[in-house]
Amino acid sequence: MGVRRWTRLILGLGSVALVVAGLGTVLAPKLSAAQPSPQEPALVRHAAREVEVYFSRRPESDGDFSAVFPVSRTSPDAGVATAALGALIAGPTPDETAAGYFSELGTMLVGPSNCGGADFTIRIEAGLATVRFCREISSGGIGQDARAKSALEATLRQFPTIQRTRLLSPAGDCLFDMTGENRCLNAP
Repeated sequence: MGVRRWTRLILGLGSVALVVAGLGTVLAPKLSAAQPSPQEPALVRHAAREVEVYFSRRPESDGDFSAVFPVSRTSPDAGVATAALGALIAGPTPDETAAGYFSELGTMLVGPSNCGGADFTIRIEAGLATVRFCREISSGGIGQDARAKSALEATLRQFPTIQRTRLLSPAGDCLFDMTGENRCLNAP
């Protein structure tokens, strides 16, 4: 066989290999950015499920920092708490924003992640959801803190496996604990 024939044969086989590899990529299931954490209950991980995300809304939440209101989102899999928190951080859609909904949590997260790119980790055990943020939290004051805490707690407590929440900074300190005593670490 001549050099030309070998060159065509090699190029032809290379093209077939690229097409087959490309089909594998197209046919492979796509993974969601909001993957369930290993600590969430091991349910069927491919079933989409509707969840509620609780946002503040103007004018109600301006005067009552605990006032939060649900909007629906679809979790791509059974990692519903992870998906719901991811949607809370992402904030309301443009239509929801036009209707007065807002979330300050996404803008409160600053700097790089110390968890390999994720915004948070979550562990659910014995009714307690422990969320540890992977980026620093920058607070604009007690009103913003109270609205963020209300939205986080309402979003997490919609799930029957969660009765209590523990919200932690990247350093493991209790978020929104102005005493500095880390009281959430000792709460039952």
